Amino acid sequence: MDRAIIQCYNTLETFEEEYEEIEGLNDNWKETGICILKRVSCAWQVRNIGSCEESLFYNFYYIEKQEDIKVSNYVLQRSSVLKSGKPNLRVAISPLTKEEVVVFSEPYEYSNIHTKQKQHYFRVETIKNTDWLEQEIIRNMEYSGTHDVDILVFPEMLGSQEMLNNVLDFFQQNRDKKVPPLVVFPSIWEKTEDDRNNTNVSCLLLDGRQIMFRQNKRICFYYKDKDGTKVFEDINRDPDAPDILNVLHIDGIGRICIIICYDYLHNENREMIKKLIKPTLICCPSFSTGSFNFQILQESGYYAGCNCIWCNTCSAANAAGSDKNFEIVGGIGTLSKKCDQMDAETLKKVFEGRKNCKKEICSQCVYYSDIPLKK
Repeated sequence: MDRAIIQCYNTLETFEEEYEEIEGLNDNWKETGICILKRVSCAWQVRNIGSCEESLFYNFYYIEKQEDIKVSNYVLQRSSVLKSGKPNLRVAISPLTKEEVVVFSEPYEYSNIHTKQKQHYFRVETIKNTDWLEQEIIRNMEYSGTHDVDILVFPEMLGSQEMLNNVLDFFQQNRDKKVPPLVVFPSIWEKTEDDRNNTNVSCLLLDGRQIMFRQNKRICFYYKDKDGTKVFEDINRDPDAPDILNVLHIDGIGRICIIICYDYLHNENREMIKKLIKPTLICCPSFSTGSFNFQILQESGYYAGCNCIWCNTCSAANAAGSDKNFEIVGGIGTLSKKCDQMDAETLKKVFEGRKNCKKEICSQCVYYSDIPLKK
């Protein structure tokens, strides 16, 4: 029946815009508890042996409705990202800078909304050198565009709303500039007057000229101070704020999502997202003082046909006070049907960070790799 329905669906499917946000194909999700969507193809998808879902659904797949999480689905035409006949998907990261640009607060106390107990928090107070950073983002987007990059990922916390607005304005006014079709903009840490609605948000840009969606960081990172006290990132304290997971569906690439830094390291959260929306490509912007956990997780999604683009920044070494954990600054999963099992480098690429990098200046700090789209 699955195969019979797809023939009818394909004749009726139309795109009024370049991309569309859809709830699902079925209108009885409240009764069934599931949202049915067309399954877009993925060049590196693998067969999940023993999967009951795959035996029932080949052309479609479903997302189980959650009480406290909304899943927003966006469908983008393949031609918007992949040119006809293109043999590879080219993905890139841009760590941006090794300079200290993020200014953090000293720890402060608030009562936890749920437990009513005193808890220590920190926030991002400001971003330094925003004019220079903004120009560096523009230069790196242009550089990536001229090198035929399809997806570019920037780090966490190095953005601001003003920088985002200015970058969008620049590329809207300079339409001759070639940029990657999809860009994960540096996440924006935005504080509010009473800290109740602080957010850490990563925006997905289409052609550098419009925002497709904004993905909030869901889990509060924490560190321990010299006394062993946990100090939490002060975000998401408003219990009434919506919890949204965004998924981008593109034929040939599959399902793309953004999971910000600690959200990816947090086992329960990461596995919940992977089980719920079954991504085939995870974009992970980070501002992390370590790389080991990201490294060992790089191939963790391969069993389900999921690659990951992880982009850290050498600027985080300033928060760590050391270059010790900055041998690498990011990695790109390159699982494909062309992988050579005797050559580990065909499965993933890692890129040198501040400790090993020989660059005096961070200009045009862009690393890219290709994921084959054909066997």
